[in-house]
Amino acid sequence: MTFTNRTIKAYILNDTSREKHHAGCLLVMKNLKTLCKKYGIEILFSDKALPDENIDIIQFKENIKRFDLLLLNGEGTLHHSRATNFFEKCEIAKDLKKKVILLNTVWQDNQNTEHYLELFDLVRSAFIWRLREIYS
Repeated sequence: MTFTNRTIKAYILNDTSREKHHAGCLLVMKNLKTLCKKYGIEILFSDKALPDENIDIIQFKENIKRFDLLLLNGEGTLHHSRATNFFEKCEIAKDLKKKVILLNTVWQDNQNTEHYLELFDLVRSAFIWRLREIYS
């Protein structure tokens, strides 16, 4: 992925820090935000919507125009063909020529949603054996 020397403006989708009782979720989001800052990525919005919440497509289209990059945190959500609203947001971002990255993901039993993998400019899994499933 190529960007100019300007700050990259990012939207995080699936901010799992909403799970305040879960130390792992809090740590994942803290580390993600720290790494983004280190590499010149400014997080302008961190979406705490749940995977099954309805989305306001018109509002999302307006919001995403301000961003260069959509980061989908796959932590704990991308299995059994769930989280289609997250994929719909990624699809909208891609249609608007935004870079879309899937990271920190488990990918399991997604036969009905595997076509969404084509949306991502980059995929990073938490586990190498999950990458085999993603690309099989």
